[in-house]
Amino acid sequence: MIERNVEAGRKTLIWSNFVRNLETLERMLQRYRPALIHGGIPSEISDASAPRTREAELARFRTDDACQVLLANPAATSEGVSLHDVCHDAIYLERTFNAGQYLQSIDRIHRLGMSPDQDTQITFLVMTNTIDEVVDGRVREKAERLGDMLNDPDIVTMALPDDEDYGPAIDSEADIAALFAHLRGGEGDAPAR
Repeated sequence: MIERNVEAGRKTLIWSNFVRNLETLERMLQRYRPALIHGGIPSEISDASAPRTREAELARFRTDDACQVLLANPAATSEGVSLHDVCHDAIYLERTFNAGQYLQSIDRIHRLGMSPDQDTQITFLVMTNTIDEVVDGRVREKAERLGDMLNDPDIVTMALPDDEDYGPAIDSEADIAALFAHLRGGEGDAPAR
């Protein structure tokens, strides 16, 4: 997918919640000169003398034509980061139960007011018969509920308020029920609330 995007002149954003995945991909994708952002990469505010900062990595991804990939952790690349002017392709290695964080991550490359003919590609790597399917189902359900609450079926194109405004990232009852159903070999579906 990355190679295809590079050939088409498109940059790619890869999301992962796990630092080891991001650092492994940085080595594997070295030919694309990836930028890297996760919790271990400081901001200029917290450590201006650091050899690598989040701001510098973002700037490199935005402006350096040789930097074709951004490897990022949703928790470290949240509010205030806009990439929709340089990137329209995202790949999710995995997601958590946090629907707000997921929807906010989509908003990094897809904004309201963009040209209707702008092609934005979002790819989820969801393996069959794994916890990926359970998380995917729960995140979809939460996103639909948030869209209903705001009376906005296109909620995935907007940034969301903090999780505290809509409840916790993990709905302890339904998310845990879905997780245990999956572990027991069930469908992984929890009753809707």
